[in-house]
Amino acid sequence: MKDFSRRTFLRLCGKCLLGLGLGSVLPPAVARAAEGAPELHVIQPGDAPADAGHFRAIVFCDSQCGESYDAWAHTFAAAFDRHGVPDFFTVIGDLVDCGASDWHWSSWQEAMDSRASSAVFVPVMGNHECYSTDWLNCLPEGYLSRFAVPENGSARFPGYYYSFDYGPAHVLVLNTQWGELDDLLPGILPEQIAWMQADLAAQKKAQKKGRRPWNIVLMHKDILAYDEPQADGQTAGFSDVGRALMQHFDALGIDLVLTGHMHAYRDRGHIKSFHPAVTGPAYVMCGRAGNEYYYVPPDKFDRAAAPDDHPESYVTLDVTAEQLTLRGWETDGTLLDTLTLARSSQNPAS
Repeated sequence: MKDFSRRTFLRLCGKCLLGLGLGSVLPPAVARAAEGAPELHVIQPGDAPADAGHFRAIVFCDSQCGESYDAWAHTFAAAFDRHGVPDFFTVIGDLVDCGASDWHWSSWQEAMDSRASSAVFVPVMGNHECYSTDWLNCLPEGYLSRFAVPENGSARFPGYYYSFDYGPAHVLVLNTQWGELDDLLPGILPEQIAWMQADLAAQKKAQKKGRRPWNIVLMHKDILAYDEPQADGQTAGFSDVGRALMQHFDALGIDLVLTGHMHAYRDRGHIKSFHPAVTGPAYVMCGRAGNEYYYVPPDKFDRAAAPDDHPESYVTLDVTAEQLTLRGWETDGTLLDTLTLARSSQNPAS
């Protein structure tokens, strides 16, 4: 008979409980050990050095997979192999295919290697985090129980959205899931807009002192509908999310908005007052990191687009006080696009 250490025995028992869908009865630390996954260091206030004048980030989105998370493992490894361990990395929503499934969460986390423990992780909630195992809308308990993000001061929506500072950037992680949540826990959109206004008012005071000149938004659903039906039945033009938030981004001085959801890479450059512009927020939809592919039609706002059915992709950010450079990559190393924002002009450089 094979001998097992106490640690191994507990891990195997934990894996058995996870396999039976009973992960909720396990303490989080035991569940992570049972999953055999790298420990994730979720972003916390003070994680960035006080004098950090530059940072590198890797941006993934839609790492959700069906029967196997091999595609996510490949995307993660390709990005870290090519660019090294970043200061932080993020997945912009739809981390897993089913947010209520312990199997999906354990498979997603196991797909990453030990380098995931060496960088700060910035989680963003997507609509798939709000799906039950019978594919109905549910509260995102699987997501909330796994990621202790910075506090947002909300009594009703703690963990649903938040912000943090990193070197020369202030980053807002917004929640675009009111379509999934409003029948269960209504009110996240107006609360979030009020919070965002207060958060950026405080940030503006810091900017006057020469600190953190960039404001970056991470949010799951995109600003354009493409061919996805919206609440009013519209399937083109600006999405429900775009119509709800873009006017506030204009007013509040957001520099860059990174989204996902449609599983395609699209760089729209600057959009202001719902029209192409040379200043104002720049909008990039960051592709997909998992194996779920959707056809996404072209749109008149697309400045750069990956080929239809392109391989998995990711984005890198290099940020200093003077310049922000975004690059979109396929996992084979193909450079999809470059967008550079200069602090002096807020215009994209070639």
